[in-house]
Amino acid sequence: MIGKDDMMTEATNTVLDRRAAQERANTHFRFPRDLLQEVINYSTGMLGRCFSSIPTDATPDVGVAHIFLFRQVIELADTIEVMLSRGCVSPIRVVLRSMFESTVSLQYQLESEDDIDRRTLSWVQADIRQRRRASERIRDFEISDELTEKMPPEVQDDVLNHIDAMTVALNKPHMREVVEEYDRVRKQRRKWKQGGAPRWYSLFEGPRSFELLAKRFHWSDLYDISYREWSAVLHGQGGVQEIFQSAEGGSTTLKGLRYPIDTIYFMVNLAANFLLQAIIIISNEYRPDEANERNAWYMTEIKPKLDKLGKMKLTIERETLEW
Repeated sequence: MIGKDDMMTEATNTVLDRRAAQERANTHFRFPRDLLQEVINYSTGMLGRCFSSIPTDATPDVGVAHIFLFRQVIELADTIEVMLSRGCVSPIRVVLRSMFESTVSLQYQLESEDDIDRRTLSWVQADIRQRRRASERIRDFEISDELTEKMPPEVQDDVLNHIDAMTVALNKPHMREVVEEYDRVRKQRRKWKQGGAPRWYSLFEGPRSFELLAKRFHWSDLYDISYREWSAVLHGQGGVQEIFQSAEGGSTTLKGLRYPIDTIYFMVNLAANFLLQAIIIISNEYRPDEANERNAWYMTEIKPKLDKLGKMKLTIERETLEW
């Protein structure tokens, strides 16, 4: 293991100045970081209380799925808080995309009391199928590629056992309705020559795309303006105009890593609001008696800080590397 003192290569400061990034974080990002941390801290307690409140007679897998999604939103918010504390702000957009998707998924599953089981189990079966397909790819790759013939027998057995376990999970009685609906929609899509597996939220006449799912909960503007940009960055296509700039004399400047961006306060505001939305959704379902206490915490500890954050503007001279 290479320790810090054993590192032979130093970063080029004009490209990556960790100390300067840390100083910026301490100067400009302390307030939004502390705000997000407070929401995260509150959500950790809510997570444990909701988990302990899953009814013992609940349909299998349903409560666990809700807890998983809520935990995922918390973990993504925590990731953003860590990135913010180190001055690594631009990649936060990629994390926000996943955070948005998880929040909307939880929102859809718990939207209607009558549809909770069907919608949640639709999500569960999609997760099971995805994991089974991953193992099937490993199995098929092992058969066709001589390089994987060296795979230890116990690993091969684990892959095959995992495929069997996922198949058993799909065949459980409480999964029958959603599996039949999946098969029906899949057959229909093939008839209409629409490739790919149906989205889990499209089952039982649900929204056909994530765009429609987002619009269902009045996230249209966020989807159209921000989500598309986040997706572009995730797929390696967005943000080029932020990195390169024309300079005097026809030269080109390149911003260093961990450079600050003007929308950072807006992004932290979104992260806090995604997590707040998830807190409201899941606590209304599993801890409804805490609504007054939760609302009081929000009005006292969070809303004034969110209002302040919404008025903050970032003005920092950006370092560039001239070519």
